[in-house]
Formats: sequence, C-alpha cells, structure tokens
Amino acid sequence: MAASIALAVVFGTINLRSASAADVLAQCAQASSQFKGWVHIRESIQGEKNFFVQHINNETGAWVSERHVDGGLDVQMYLPAENEEIKYSSGDGQVKIGEISPEFASRWKTEMQHFPLTKEALLAKVPGATVRRSDDGGLIRFDVAFPADDTRSAQEQNRTEYPSSAVVWIDPTSKLIVKGQSTTDGKLVTMQSSYGDPAVRDVFDVGVPKNAKVVDLRPPRNVNVLMGRLRKRFDDGFGDFVGVGTTTVVSSVDGKQSPPEREIEIYGASGPAYAAETFNVDAAASVDAPATGTWPAERLDAVLKMLSGRIPNSFFVGDGENAWQGYASVSGGIQSTKIQGTRAVQQLSELKKMYTLAGRLWPVRDLSTFGTDAKSQIVTDPARAGQIGLRIDRLYFVSGPDDTKLAQTYWFDPAKDDLTVKGADIYTSTTTNKVVQESHLATSAFAQTQDGKWYPSQWTQNFTMYSPQRTTETSTDTHLQIWTNKSLGPDWFVDPATKAKAKP
Repeated sequence: MAASIALAVVFGTINLRSASAADVLAQCAQASSQFKGWVHIRESIQGEKNFFVQHINNETGAWVSERHVDGGLDVQMYLPAENEEIKYSSGDGQVKIGEISPEFASRWKTEMQHFPLTKEALLAKVPGATVRRSDDGGLIRFDVAFPADDTRSAQEQNRTEYPSSAVVWIDPTSKLIVKGQSTTDGKLVTMQSSYGDPAVRDVFDVGVPKNAKVVDLRPPRNVNVLMGRLRKRFDDGFGDFVGVGTTTVVSSVDGKQSPPEREIEIYGASGPAYAAETFNVDAAASVDAPATGTWPAERLDAVLKMLSGRIPNSFFVGDGENAWQGYASVSGGIQSTKIQGTRAVQQLSELKKMYTLAGRLWPVRDLSTFGTDAKSQIVTDPARAGQIGLRIDRLYFVSGPDDTKLAQTYWFDPAKDDLTVKGADIYTSTTTNKVVQESHLATSAFAQTQDGKWYPSQWTQNFTMYSPQRTTETSTDTHLQIWTNKSLGPDWFVDPATKAKAKP
C-alpha cells in the first residue's frame, strides 16, 4: 500500500502555488469523490518481483488485498454487507471464512467510501511542499517535492511519513488517477490503477484455486445468541447507579511477595454521564477495604466525601457530551486526555467496554469471536448444571518476539443476568508451545440491586506471566456493592484535571 498511501499524501497535503494546477486537482477531487464502484491498484517496488494488488469498492465497502511474495499468494477480503472476512494462503491452501463485527463492518465501509480522494483531503497543507504540472504522453502529470521528514515527526503528528518525491499521472477526460510513483528511502514504488470492471465477487476471482479447501470459522448460531445477550447486558448496564468496589492486590516475583496494595473503585452513571475512577488507599486511610463481602450502605456518603478531594490513580469519565481518560502522574499531578477527533466514536466505544463497570462485568471486548483466526463453540459440563460455557481459540498478536495462541473458557449463569462465574485465559507461544501468560477469574458471591439486577459481590482474579528471567504473579480480591437508588454528584462526571486546577 506504500504507493497509494503516498498518493493520498500527495493530494491530501500539497501546498499548491499554481492556479492551473489547483484547478485541475480540484477537478480530480470532484471526479474521484463522484466515482462509485471498483478501484483496482497494483503496486510494486522497482527491481523486485514481489507485487501487491488492492481492489476497493467505494460504494459497498468491499475490499480485497493480494500479496504476491516469493511466488506465493496471500489474499484477504472484507465484505461489510455480509459481516465477513475471507482469507487464503497458498502456504496451507485453505480458504478461511470468518465473521467481522457489525461495528467494524460499518467503520470499514465508511473508510472505503472515502477512497481514493475527497475534496476535504485536498484542503490540508504541508509547509514547503511544491507541485509542478506538465503534459506527458496524453496524460496530465504532477511532480511533487516534499520537505525533509522523519519517522518520529510523523508519529508525533499522527500521520504517514512523507516520501521525498512523488509523481501522479491523471487521465484528462475522466480526471482519475491512472498511475503514480513515489520515492522513499531511495526505493521507487510504482502504482497503476483502473476503475470499474472486473468486479470481484469472491477470492476465486483474484487467482485463488477453485479446488482450495474451504474452512468455515464463523461462530455457530448458539455462540452468536450468547454473545448477543452479553452485548445487550453491557448496553443496558444498571441505569442510573453508584458502585463501590474495593480491591486488595498482592504481587510477587519468583515467589517473593510484595506488601499488599489496596484500591477503591468508584463507578456511576446518571443519564448519559458515566464515571469509572480508581484510587489507591494505604493502610492508614480512614476508609479501608472491608474484611467481608459487603460494604454497609450507610458508609457510602463517607467514602465519596473522603475520595472527592483525592487525585484518582486512573479514570475514564464523561458528562454526556465530552469524555476524558487519564491517570495520576509521578509528579503528583494528573495526565488527562480528552477523547476527540475523527475516531472519537470508535475510541469511546472501546473505552466503555474496557473501563466502565458494565464492561468489566460482561466482557464483550475480551471475548472476540471475530475474524478468520478464531474458533468458538458452546461447551457443557455436568458439574455446572444451568451454566453456559463458551470456548474460544484464536491467535493473539503481541508486540514481543512471539505471537501467541489464546484459549479462553468462560462460564456464565443465565439465572444471574449472564454474569461470569468462572473464566480462564491461557496464552501459549506459537514458537515454543509453552504457556507464557494465564489469567483465572472466579466469582464467589452474587447480590442484587434495589431494582433486582444481579451483580458479582465478590471475586478473585489471578494473573501469571512466565519468562526465562522470572515468573510474575498478581492476585486480586474484589468486593463490590451497587446502589440503583443513589447517584453520584455532578463533580464525578467532569475531567478530574479541571477539578484539581480549581482546588485552592
């Protein structure tokens, strides 16, 4: 995708100095934004045999990628209308069909509909970039020179690194890009594009053998039914409520245990506003973690009063219009980030699944049944009558030297609002086939809110990480109480950094 990205940079960032060039590019932007259908792009690096092809339907969002490397073929296809991902590798000769989430399908379709060029992209500027227009063999040619750039600057500005130069050829009649090239780090990347037919109906249309074995990895219906219920539980949450959790954390390295740490978590919702804040509490605090599984209701006001003047160790809060995420800095201040920008909706959705109480209790983010690398099934156990078991096996990509295989087994109780009774996550290295990390959760007690909703009132979770150097273990014991007849004050739903600055 190097050339197509570079060309997007060309049209999205040049600072035009020629009125005629600006007029032509504006016409190209208009033509590209109005074109609907298939766009086919072939990319290669000069002097290399490997090449890459993309097929994009900017109307339906369908997308196909071909990677031709060392004589092999890898194909990946997204079909947003069918919520499907399809992959093929000549390495194993299999066509794998997986499911993508409706949220991902919608986002992907939107991204593809903005390809390859929009008027809005033309408005951005890069100081120092210049463009020169000329005629070349019946095509309109644009030569673009970019200012010096580096990877660090690009990362800091959340953009793609500029090529040192780029050239684009445009059909004078259709005003669409027909070919281009860019130079980065001394390598010349070339691109050719075409529009319309042939349509790509499936992976067999791009060279996958017709006799390839097809493996259907889409979740079975009973898995989709369960996941649908869990997502609805997450979406519904507890309505307006206040929740107080107390957690004791015990860590050890190679069996050497550190002193216990204690945390108090405050959760709440009031209409569209929400809060999830964690506070570290030392042994001398006026309010400490309880020794039993209940927290007397009459102490709630005292707890909130004590914590209202403290800096949270971590937080995710929203007032219904704005949202903030952050943590306490080492210097004693607060690092706060406002959730905004073009991906704010997607980011908020993920953060709610990660940090809100409903996200913690119904793990819809952690239990991913999507993609061609996941296999899911409902399991049973005579010793767990009335419970529903879910087993997911999938690849889990990490930033370390090895990727892992993740095996998840979770048990839910339909009689208690599908809450988790027990869960296990086992990560195994794909290289050594040894367990490198595992997590085990067990709920020991449940309770009900004033309006009859179930929640776990006590659970434990154990995390273990194995490496050649050491074994690290962390155990947590959490007690929770929820009130649906009480509410947090408005100060809990605003940016804690703003509150800290306002303190005298």
